[in-house]
Amino acid sequence: MTTADPYTSVRTFILTDSTILAAVGSRIYPDYIPEGTTYPAVRLSMVSNRAEPHMTNVSACSTMLMQVDIVSDTRLEANSIAETTRMHMSGYRGAMGSLEVRSCYESRQSAESLPPEDSSDEWLHVSSSDYQISFVSEVPSR
Repeated sequence: MTTADPYTSVRTFILTDSTILAAVGSRIYPDYIPEGTTYPAVRLSMVSNRAEPHMTNVSACSTMLMQVDIVSDTRLEANSIAETTRMHMSGYRGAMGSLEVRSCYESRQSAESLPPEDSSDEWLHVSSSDYQISFVSEVPSR
C-alpha cells in the first residue's frame, strides 16, 4: 500500500459534490493555478501536516491544515462556491479519496481581491478557507 497524496484525496472528495463539479469542472490545482486557466478554479495548499505523538512507535494519526482557495471573476461566485465547499467538507468523517478522515472542519475563512496583472480592469476574487483534517494513515514498517 502506498502513502496517500493529500492533494489528490482532498481534490477527489471536493469533486464528489455535484454543485462544485458543475462550477469548477476539473480546475482544482495543487499550490498554484496555471496561467490561462478559466475561472472559477480552486487552489489547494498544504499549510501543515503533523503526526500526532506516540510514545513507542510511529503514529498512524495525523492532522493537516489544507488551505482551499476559490478564485473567480466575481466575488459572488467565489463566495458561493466557498460556502458550498464548506457545507460539503465541514463535519465530514469517512473516506476522503484515499484518506480515512476522523474529522474535518473549517478553522479560518478570509477573502481578498487581486488586481489585474495587465492593463485591464478584470480583478480576481478569492474566498479562502483553511480546513483542519485529522486522518489515519499507514504506518511504514521499520
